[in-house]
This record gives sequence, C-alpha cells and structure tokens, in this order.
Amino acid sequence: MNNTTELNTCSNQYHERSKDTLRTREKRALYMVQLRGERDSEYRRIERENNARAMRRKRLEDPLYRENERQRNRARMATIRRENSLYRQQEHLKNRHRMASKRHSLPQPAKTNSI
Repeated sequence: MNNTTELNTCSNQYHERSKDTLRTREKRALYMVQLRGERDSEYRRIERENNARAMRRKRLEDPLYRENERQRNRARMATIRRENSLYRQQEHLKNRHRMASKRHSLPQPAKTNSI
C-alpha cells in the first residue's frame, strides 16, 4: 500500500515537472516563431528594396522597358489562354465520347406494347 502511494506521488511529481517543461518548450517555440517572423519580415523588406532598385535601373537604361514588359506579358497570357482553351475543348470531346460510349454500352430496356 505504501509503495503504491509512493508511486502515485512520484507519478504526480513527474507529470507536474513535464507540464513545466512543456510550458518552457512552448515559450521557446513561440519565441523562435516570433524571431523567425521578424527575420523574415526584414528579409522581405530588403528584397523589396532590391527589386525596386533593380526596376529603377532597368527603367533608366530602357525607357520603354515597362511597355515592352507589358507586351511580353500580354503575349504570354494570350498563349496560355489559347492552350487552356484547346485543352478544355479536347477534354470536352473526350468526355462526350466517353459518355456516348457508356450510353451505348448500357443494356436498353425492352420495349413492350401495353394495351
């Protein structure tokens, strides 16, 4: 009886200690997440500044850079839309063919003359 009481006491102490450890781990995890967020936001800010600097340089070198880029993007989007349209048409035809073959493969109910 005394041994079980000691075991229960030790078990309770262990659980209390593991809860404290868990809290410490959670705090550490939260701190690391916060630190990573601050670091990531700093990296994003630097990246944004670098991109802006590069774009300014490109615009200074070529005044028509923006317009040319717009035309390239427009042409690229047109080809993507065309490819998507062709793909959708092919899929539509495949599905129609599949449904038609299913319809023909199903046994047709016998027509009876009811008077």
